[in-house]
Amino acid sequence: MKKNFTIIMAFLLIGATLFGCKQEESLTDTMRSSLGIEETLIELGRLEGENAILLFADTADKTCYAGKFLKSEDGYTFAETVNLTKCNGNNYMCKWEDGYAFICNDERSAAFKAAITPAGEESVITDVQIESFPWVYYLALPEGIENYSGSYFFLDAQGGIVS
Repeated sequence: MKKNFTIIMAFLLIGATLFGCKQEESLTDTMRSSLGIEETLIELGRLEGENAILLFADTADKTCYAGKFLKSEDGYTFAETVNLTKCNGNNYMCKWEDGYAFICNDERSAAFKAAITPAGEESVITDVQIESFPWVYYLALPEGIENYSGSYFFLDAQGGIVS
């Protein structure tokens, strides 16, 4: 009797899984269809903001994309494509919230260095070691900063700029 009950429960669970449950579309699939890309997108990483996430993905030929998704009660909704600026190597950046987002997918990169110089003030230097790939990093700007210059570099193991 217990064996029959176990078999019936197993069939019910399989049936519910196959027929009754809606499978959610992945964020990369949503981004791909929203952008009209036919190739598969592979998620490189994401940054979570208060009301949105920034998703980085690329294709097999290493074309990198970034998409903004808004948080809702039902999950996430694709909001817009975020323009990426190529830094050096296979590395990109974009404006995100109150700072900048960086994505590194170039395994020659060993470190990231940024210098933010507010008008009339000393530079704020950020040095970060890159230990795994892909690497996603958010660089917050100093609070209240409006006029500034910035430089951003991905460095190899010898400290040279990755080209």
